[in-house]
Amino acid sequence: MIIEGTSHATRADGELGERISAAFAKYHADGYSPGPDSWAGDDGGGLRVFTPTMALAWTSFPTDATRFVF
Repeated sequence: MIIEGTSHATRADGELGERISAAFAKYHADGYSPGPDSWAGDDGGGLRVFTPTMALAWTSFPTDATRFVF
């Protein structure tokens, strides 16, 4: 799958930061355990909002490629 679109930095303060941190709990055994404030600040710790404009998907490229435009 290939997806084209735009993205911009965002933040996850408060409850959203706590929910994202909890979702990453499955990676604690691998040594990655971000806290709820990891996505705060001006750049949001790298957190981005992506808005797709076009996507290509296939199971047997190039015979069945499908383009989706949003």
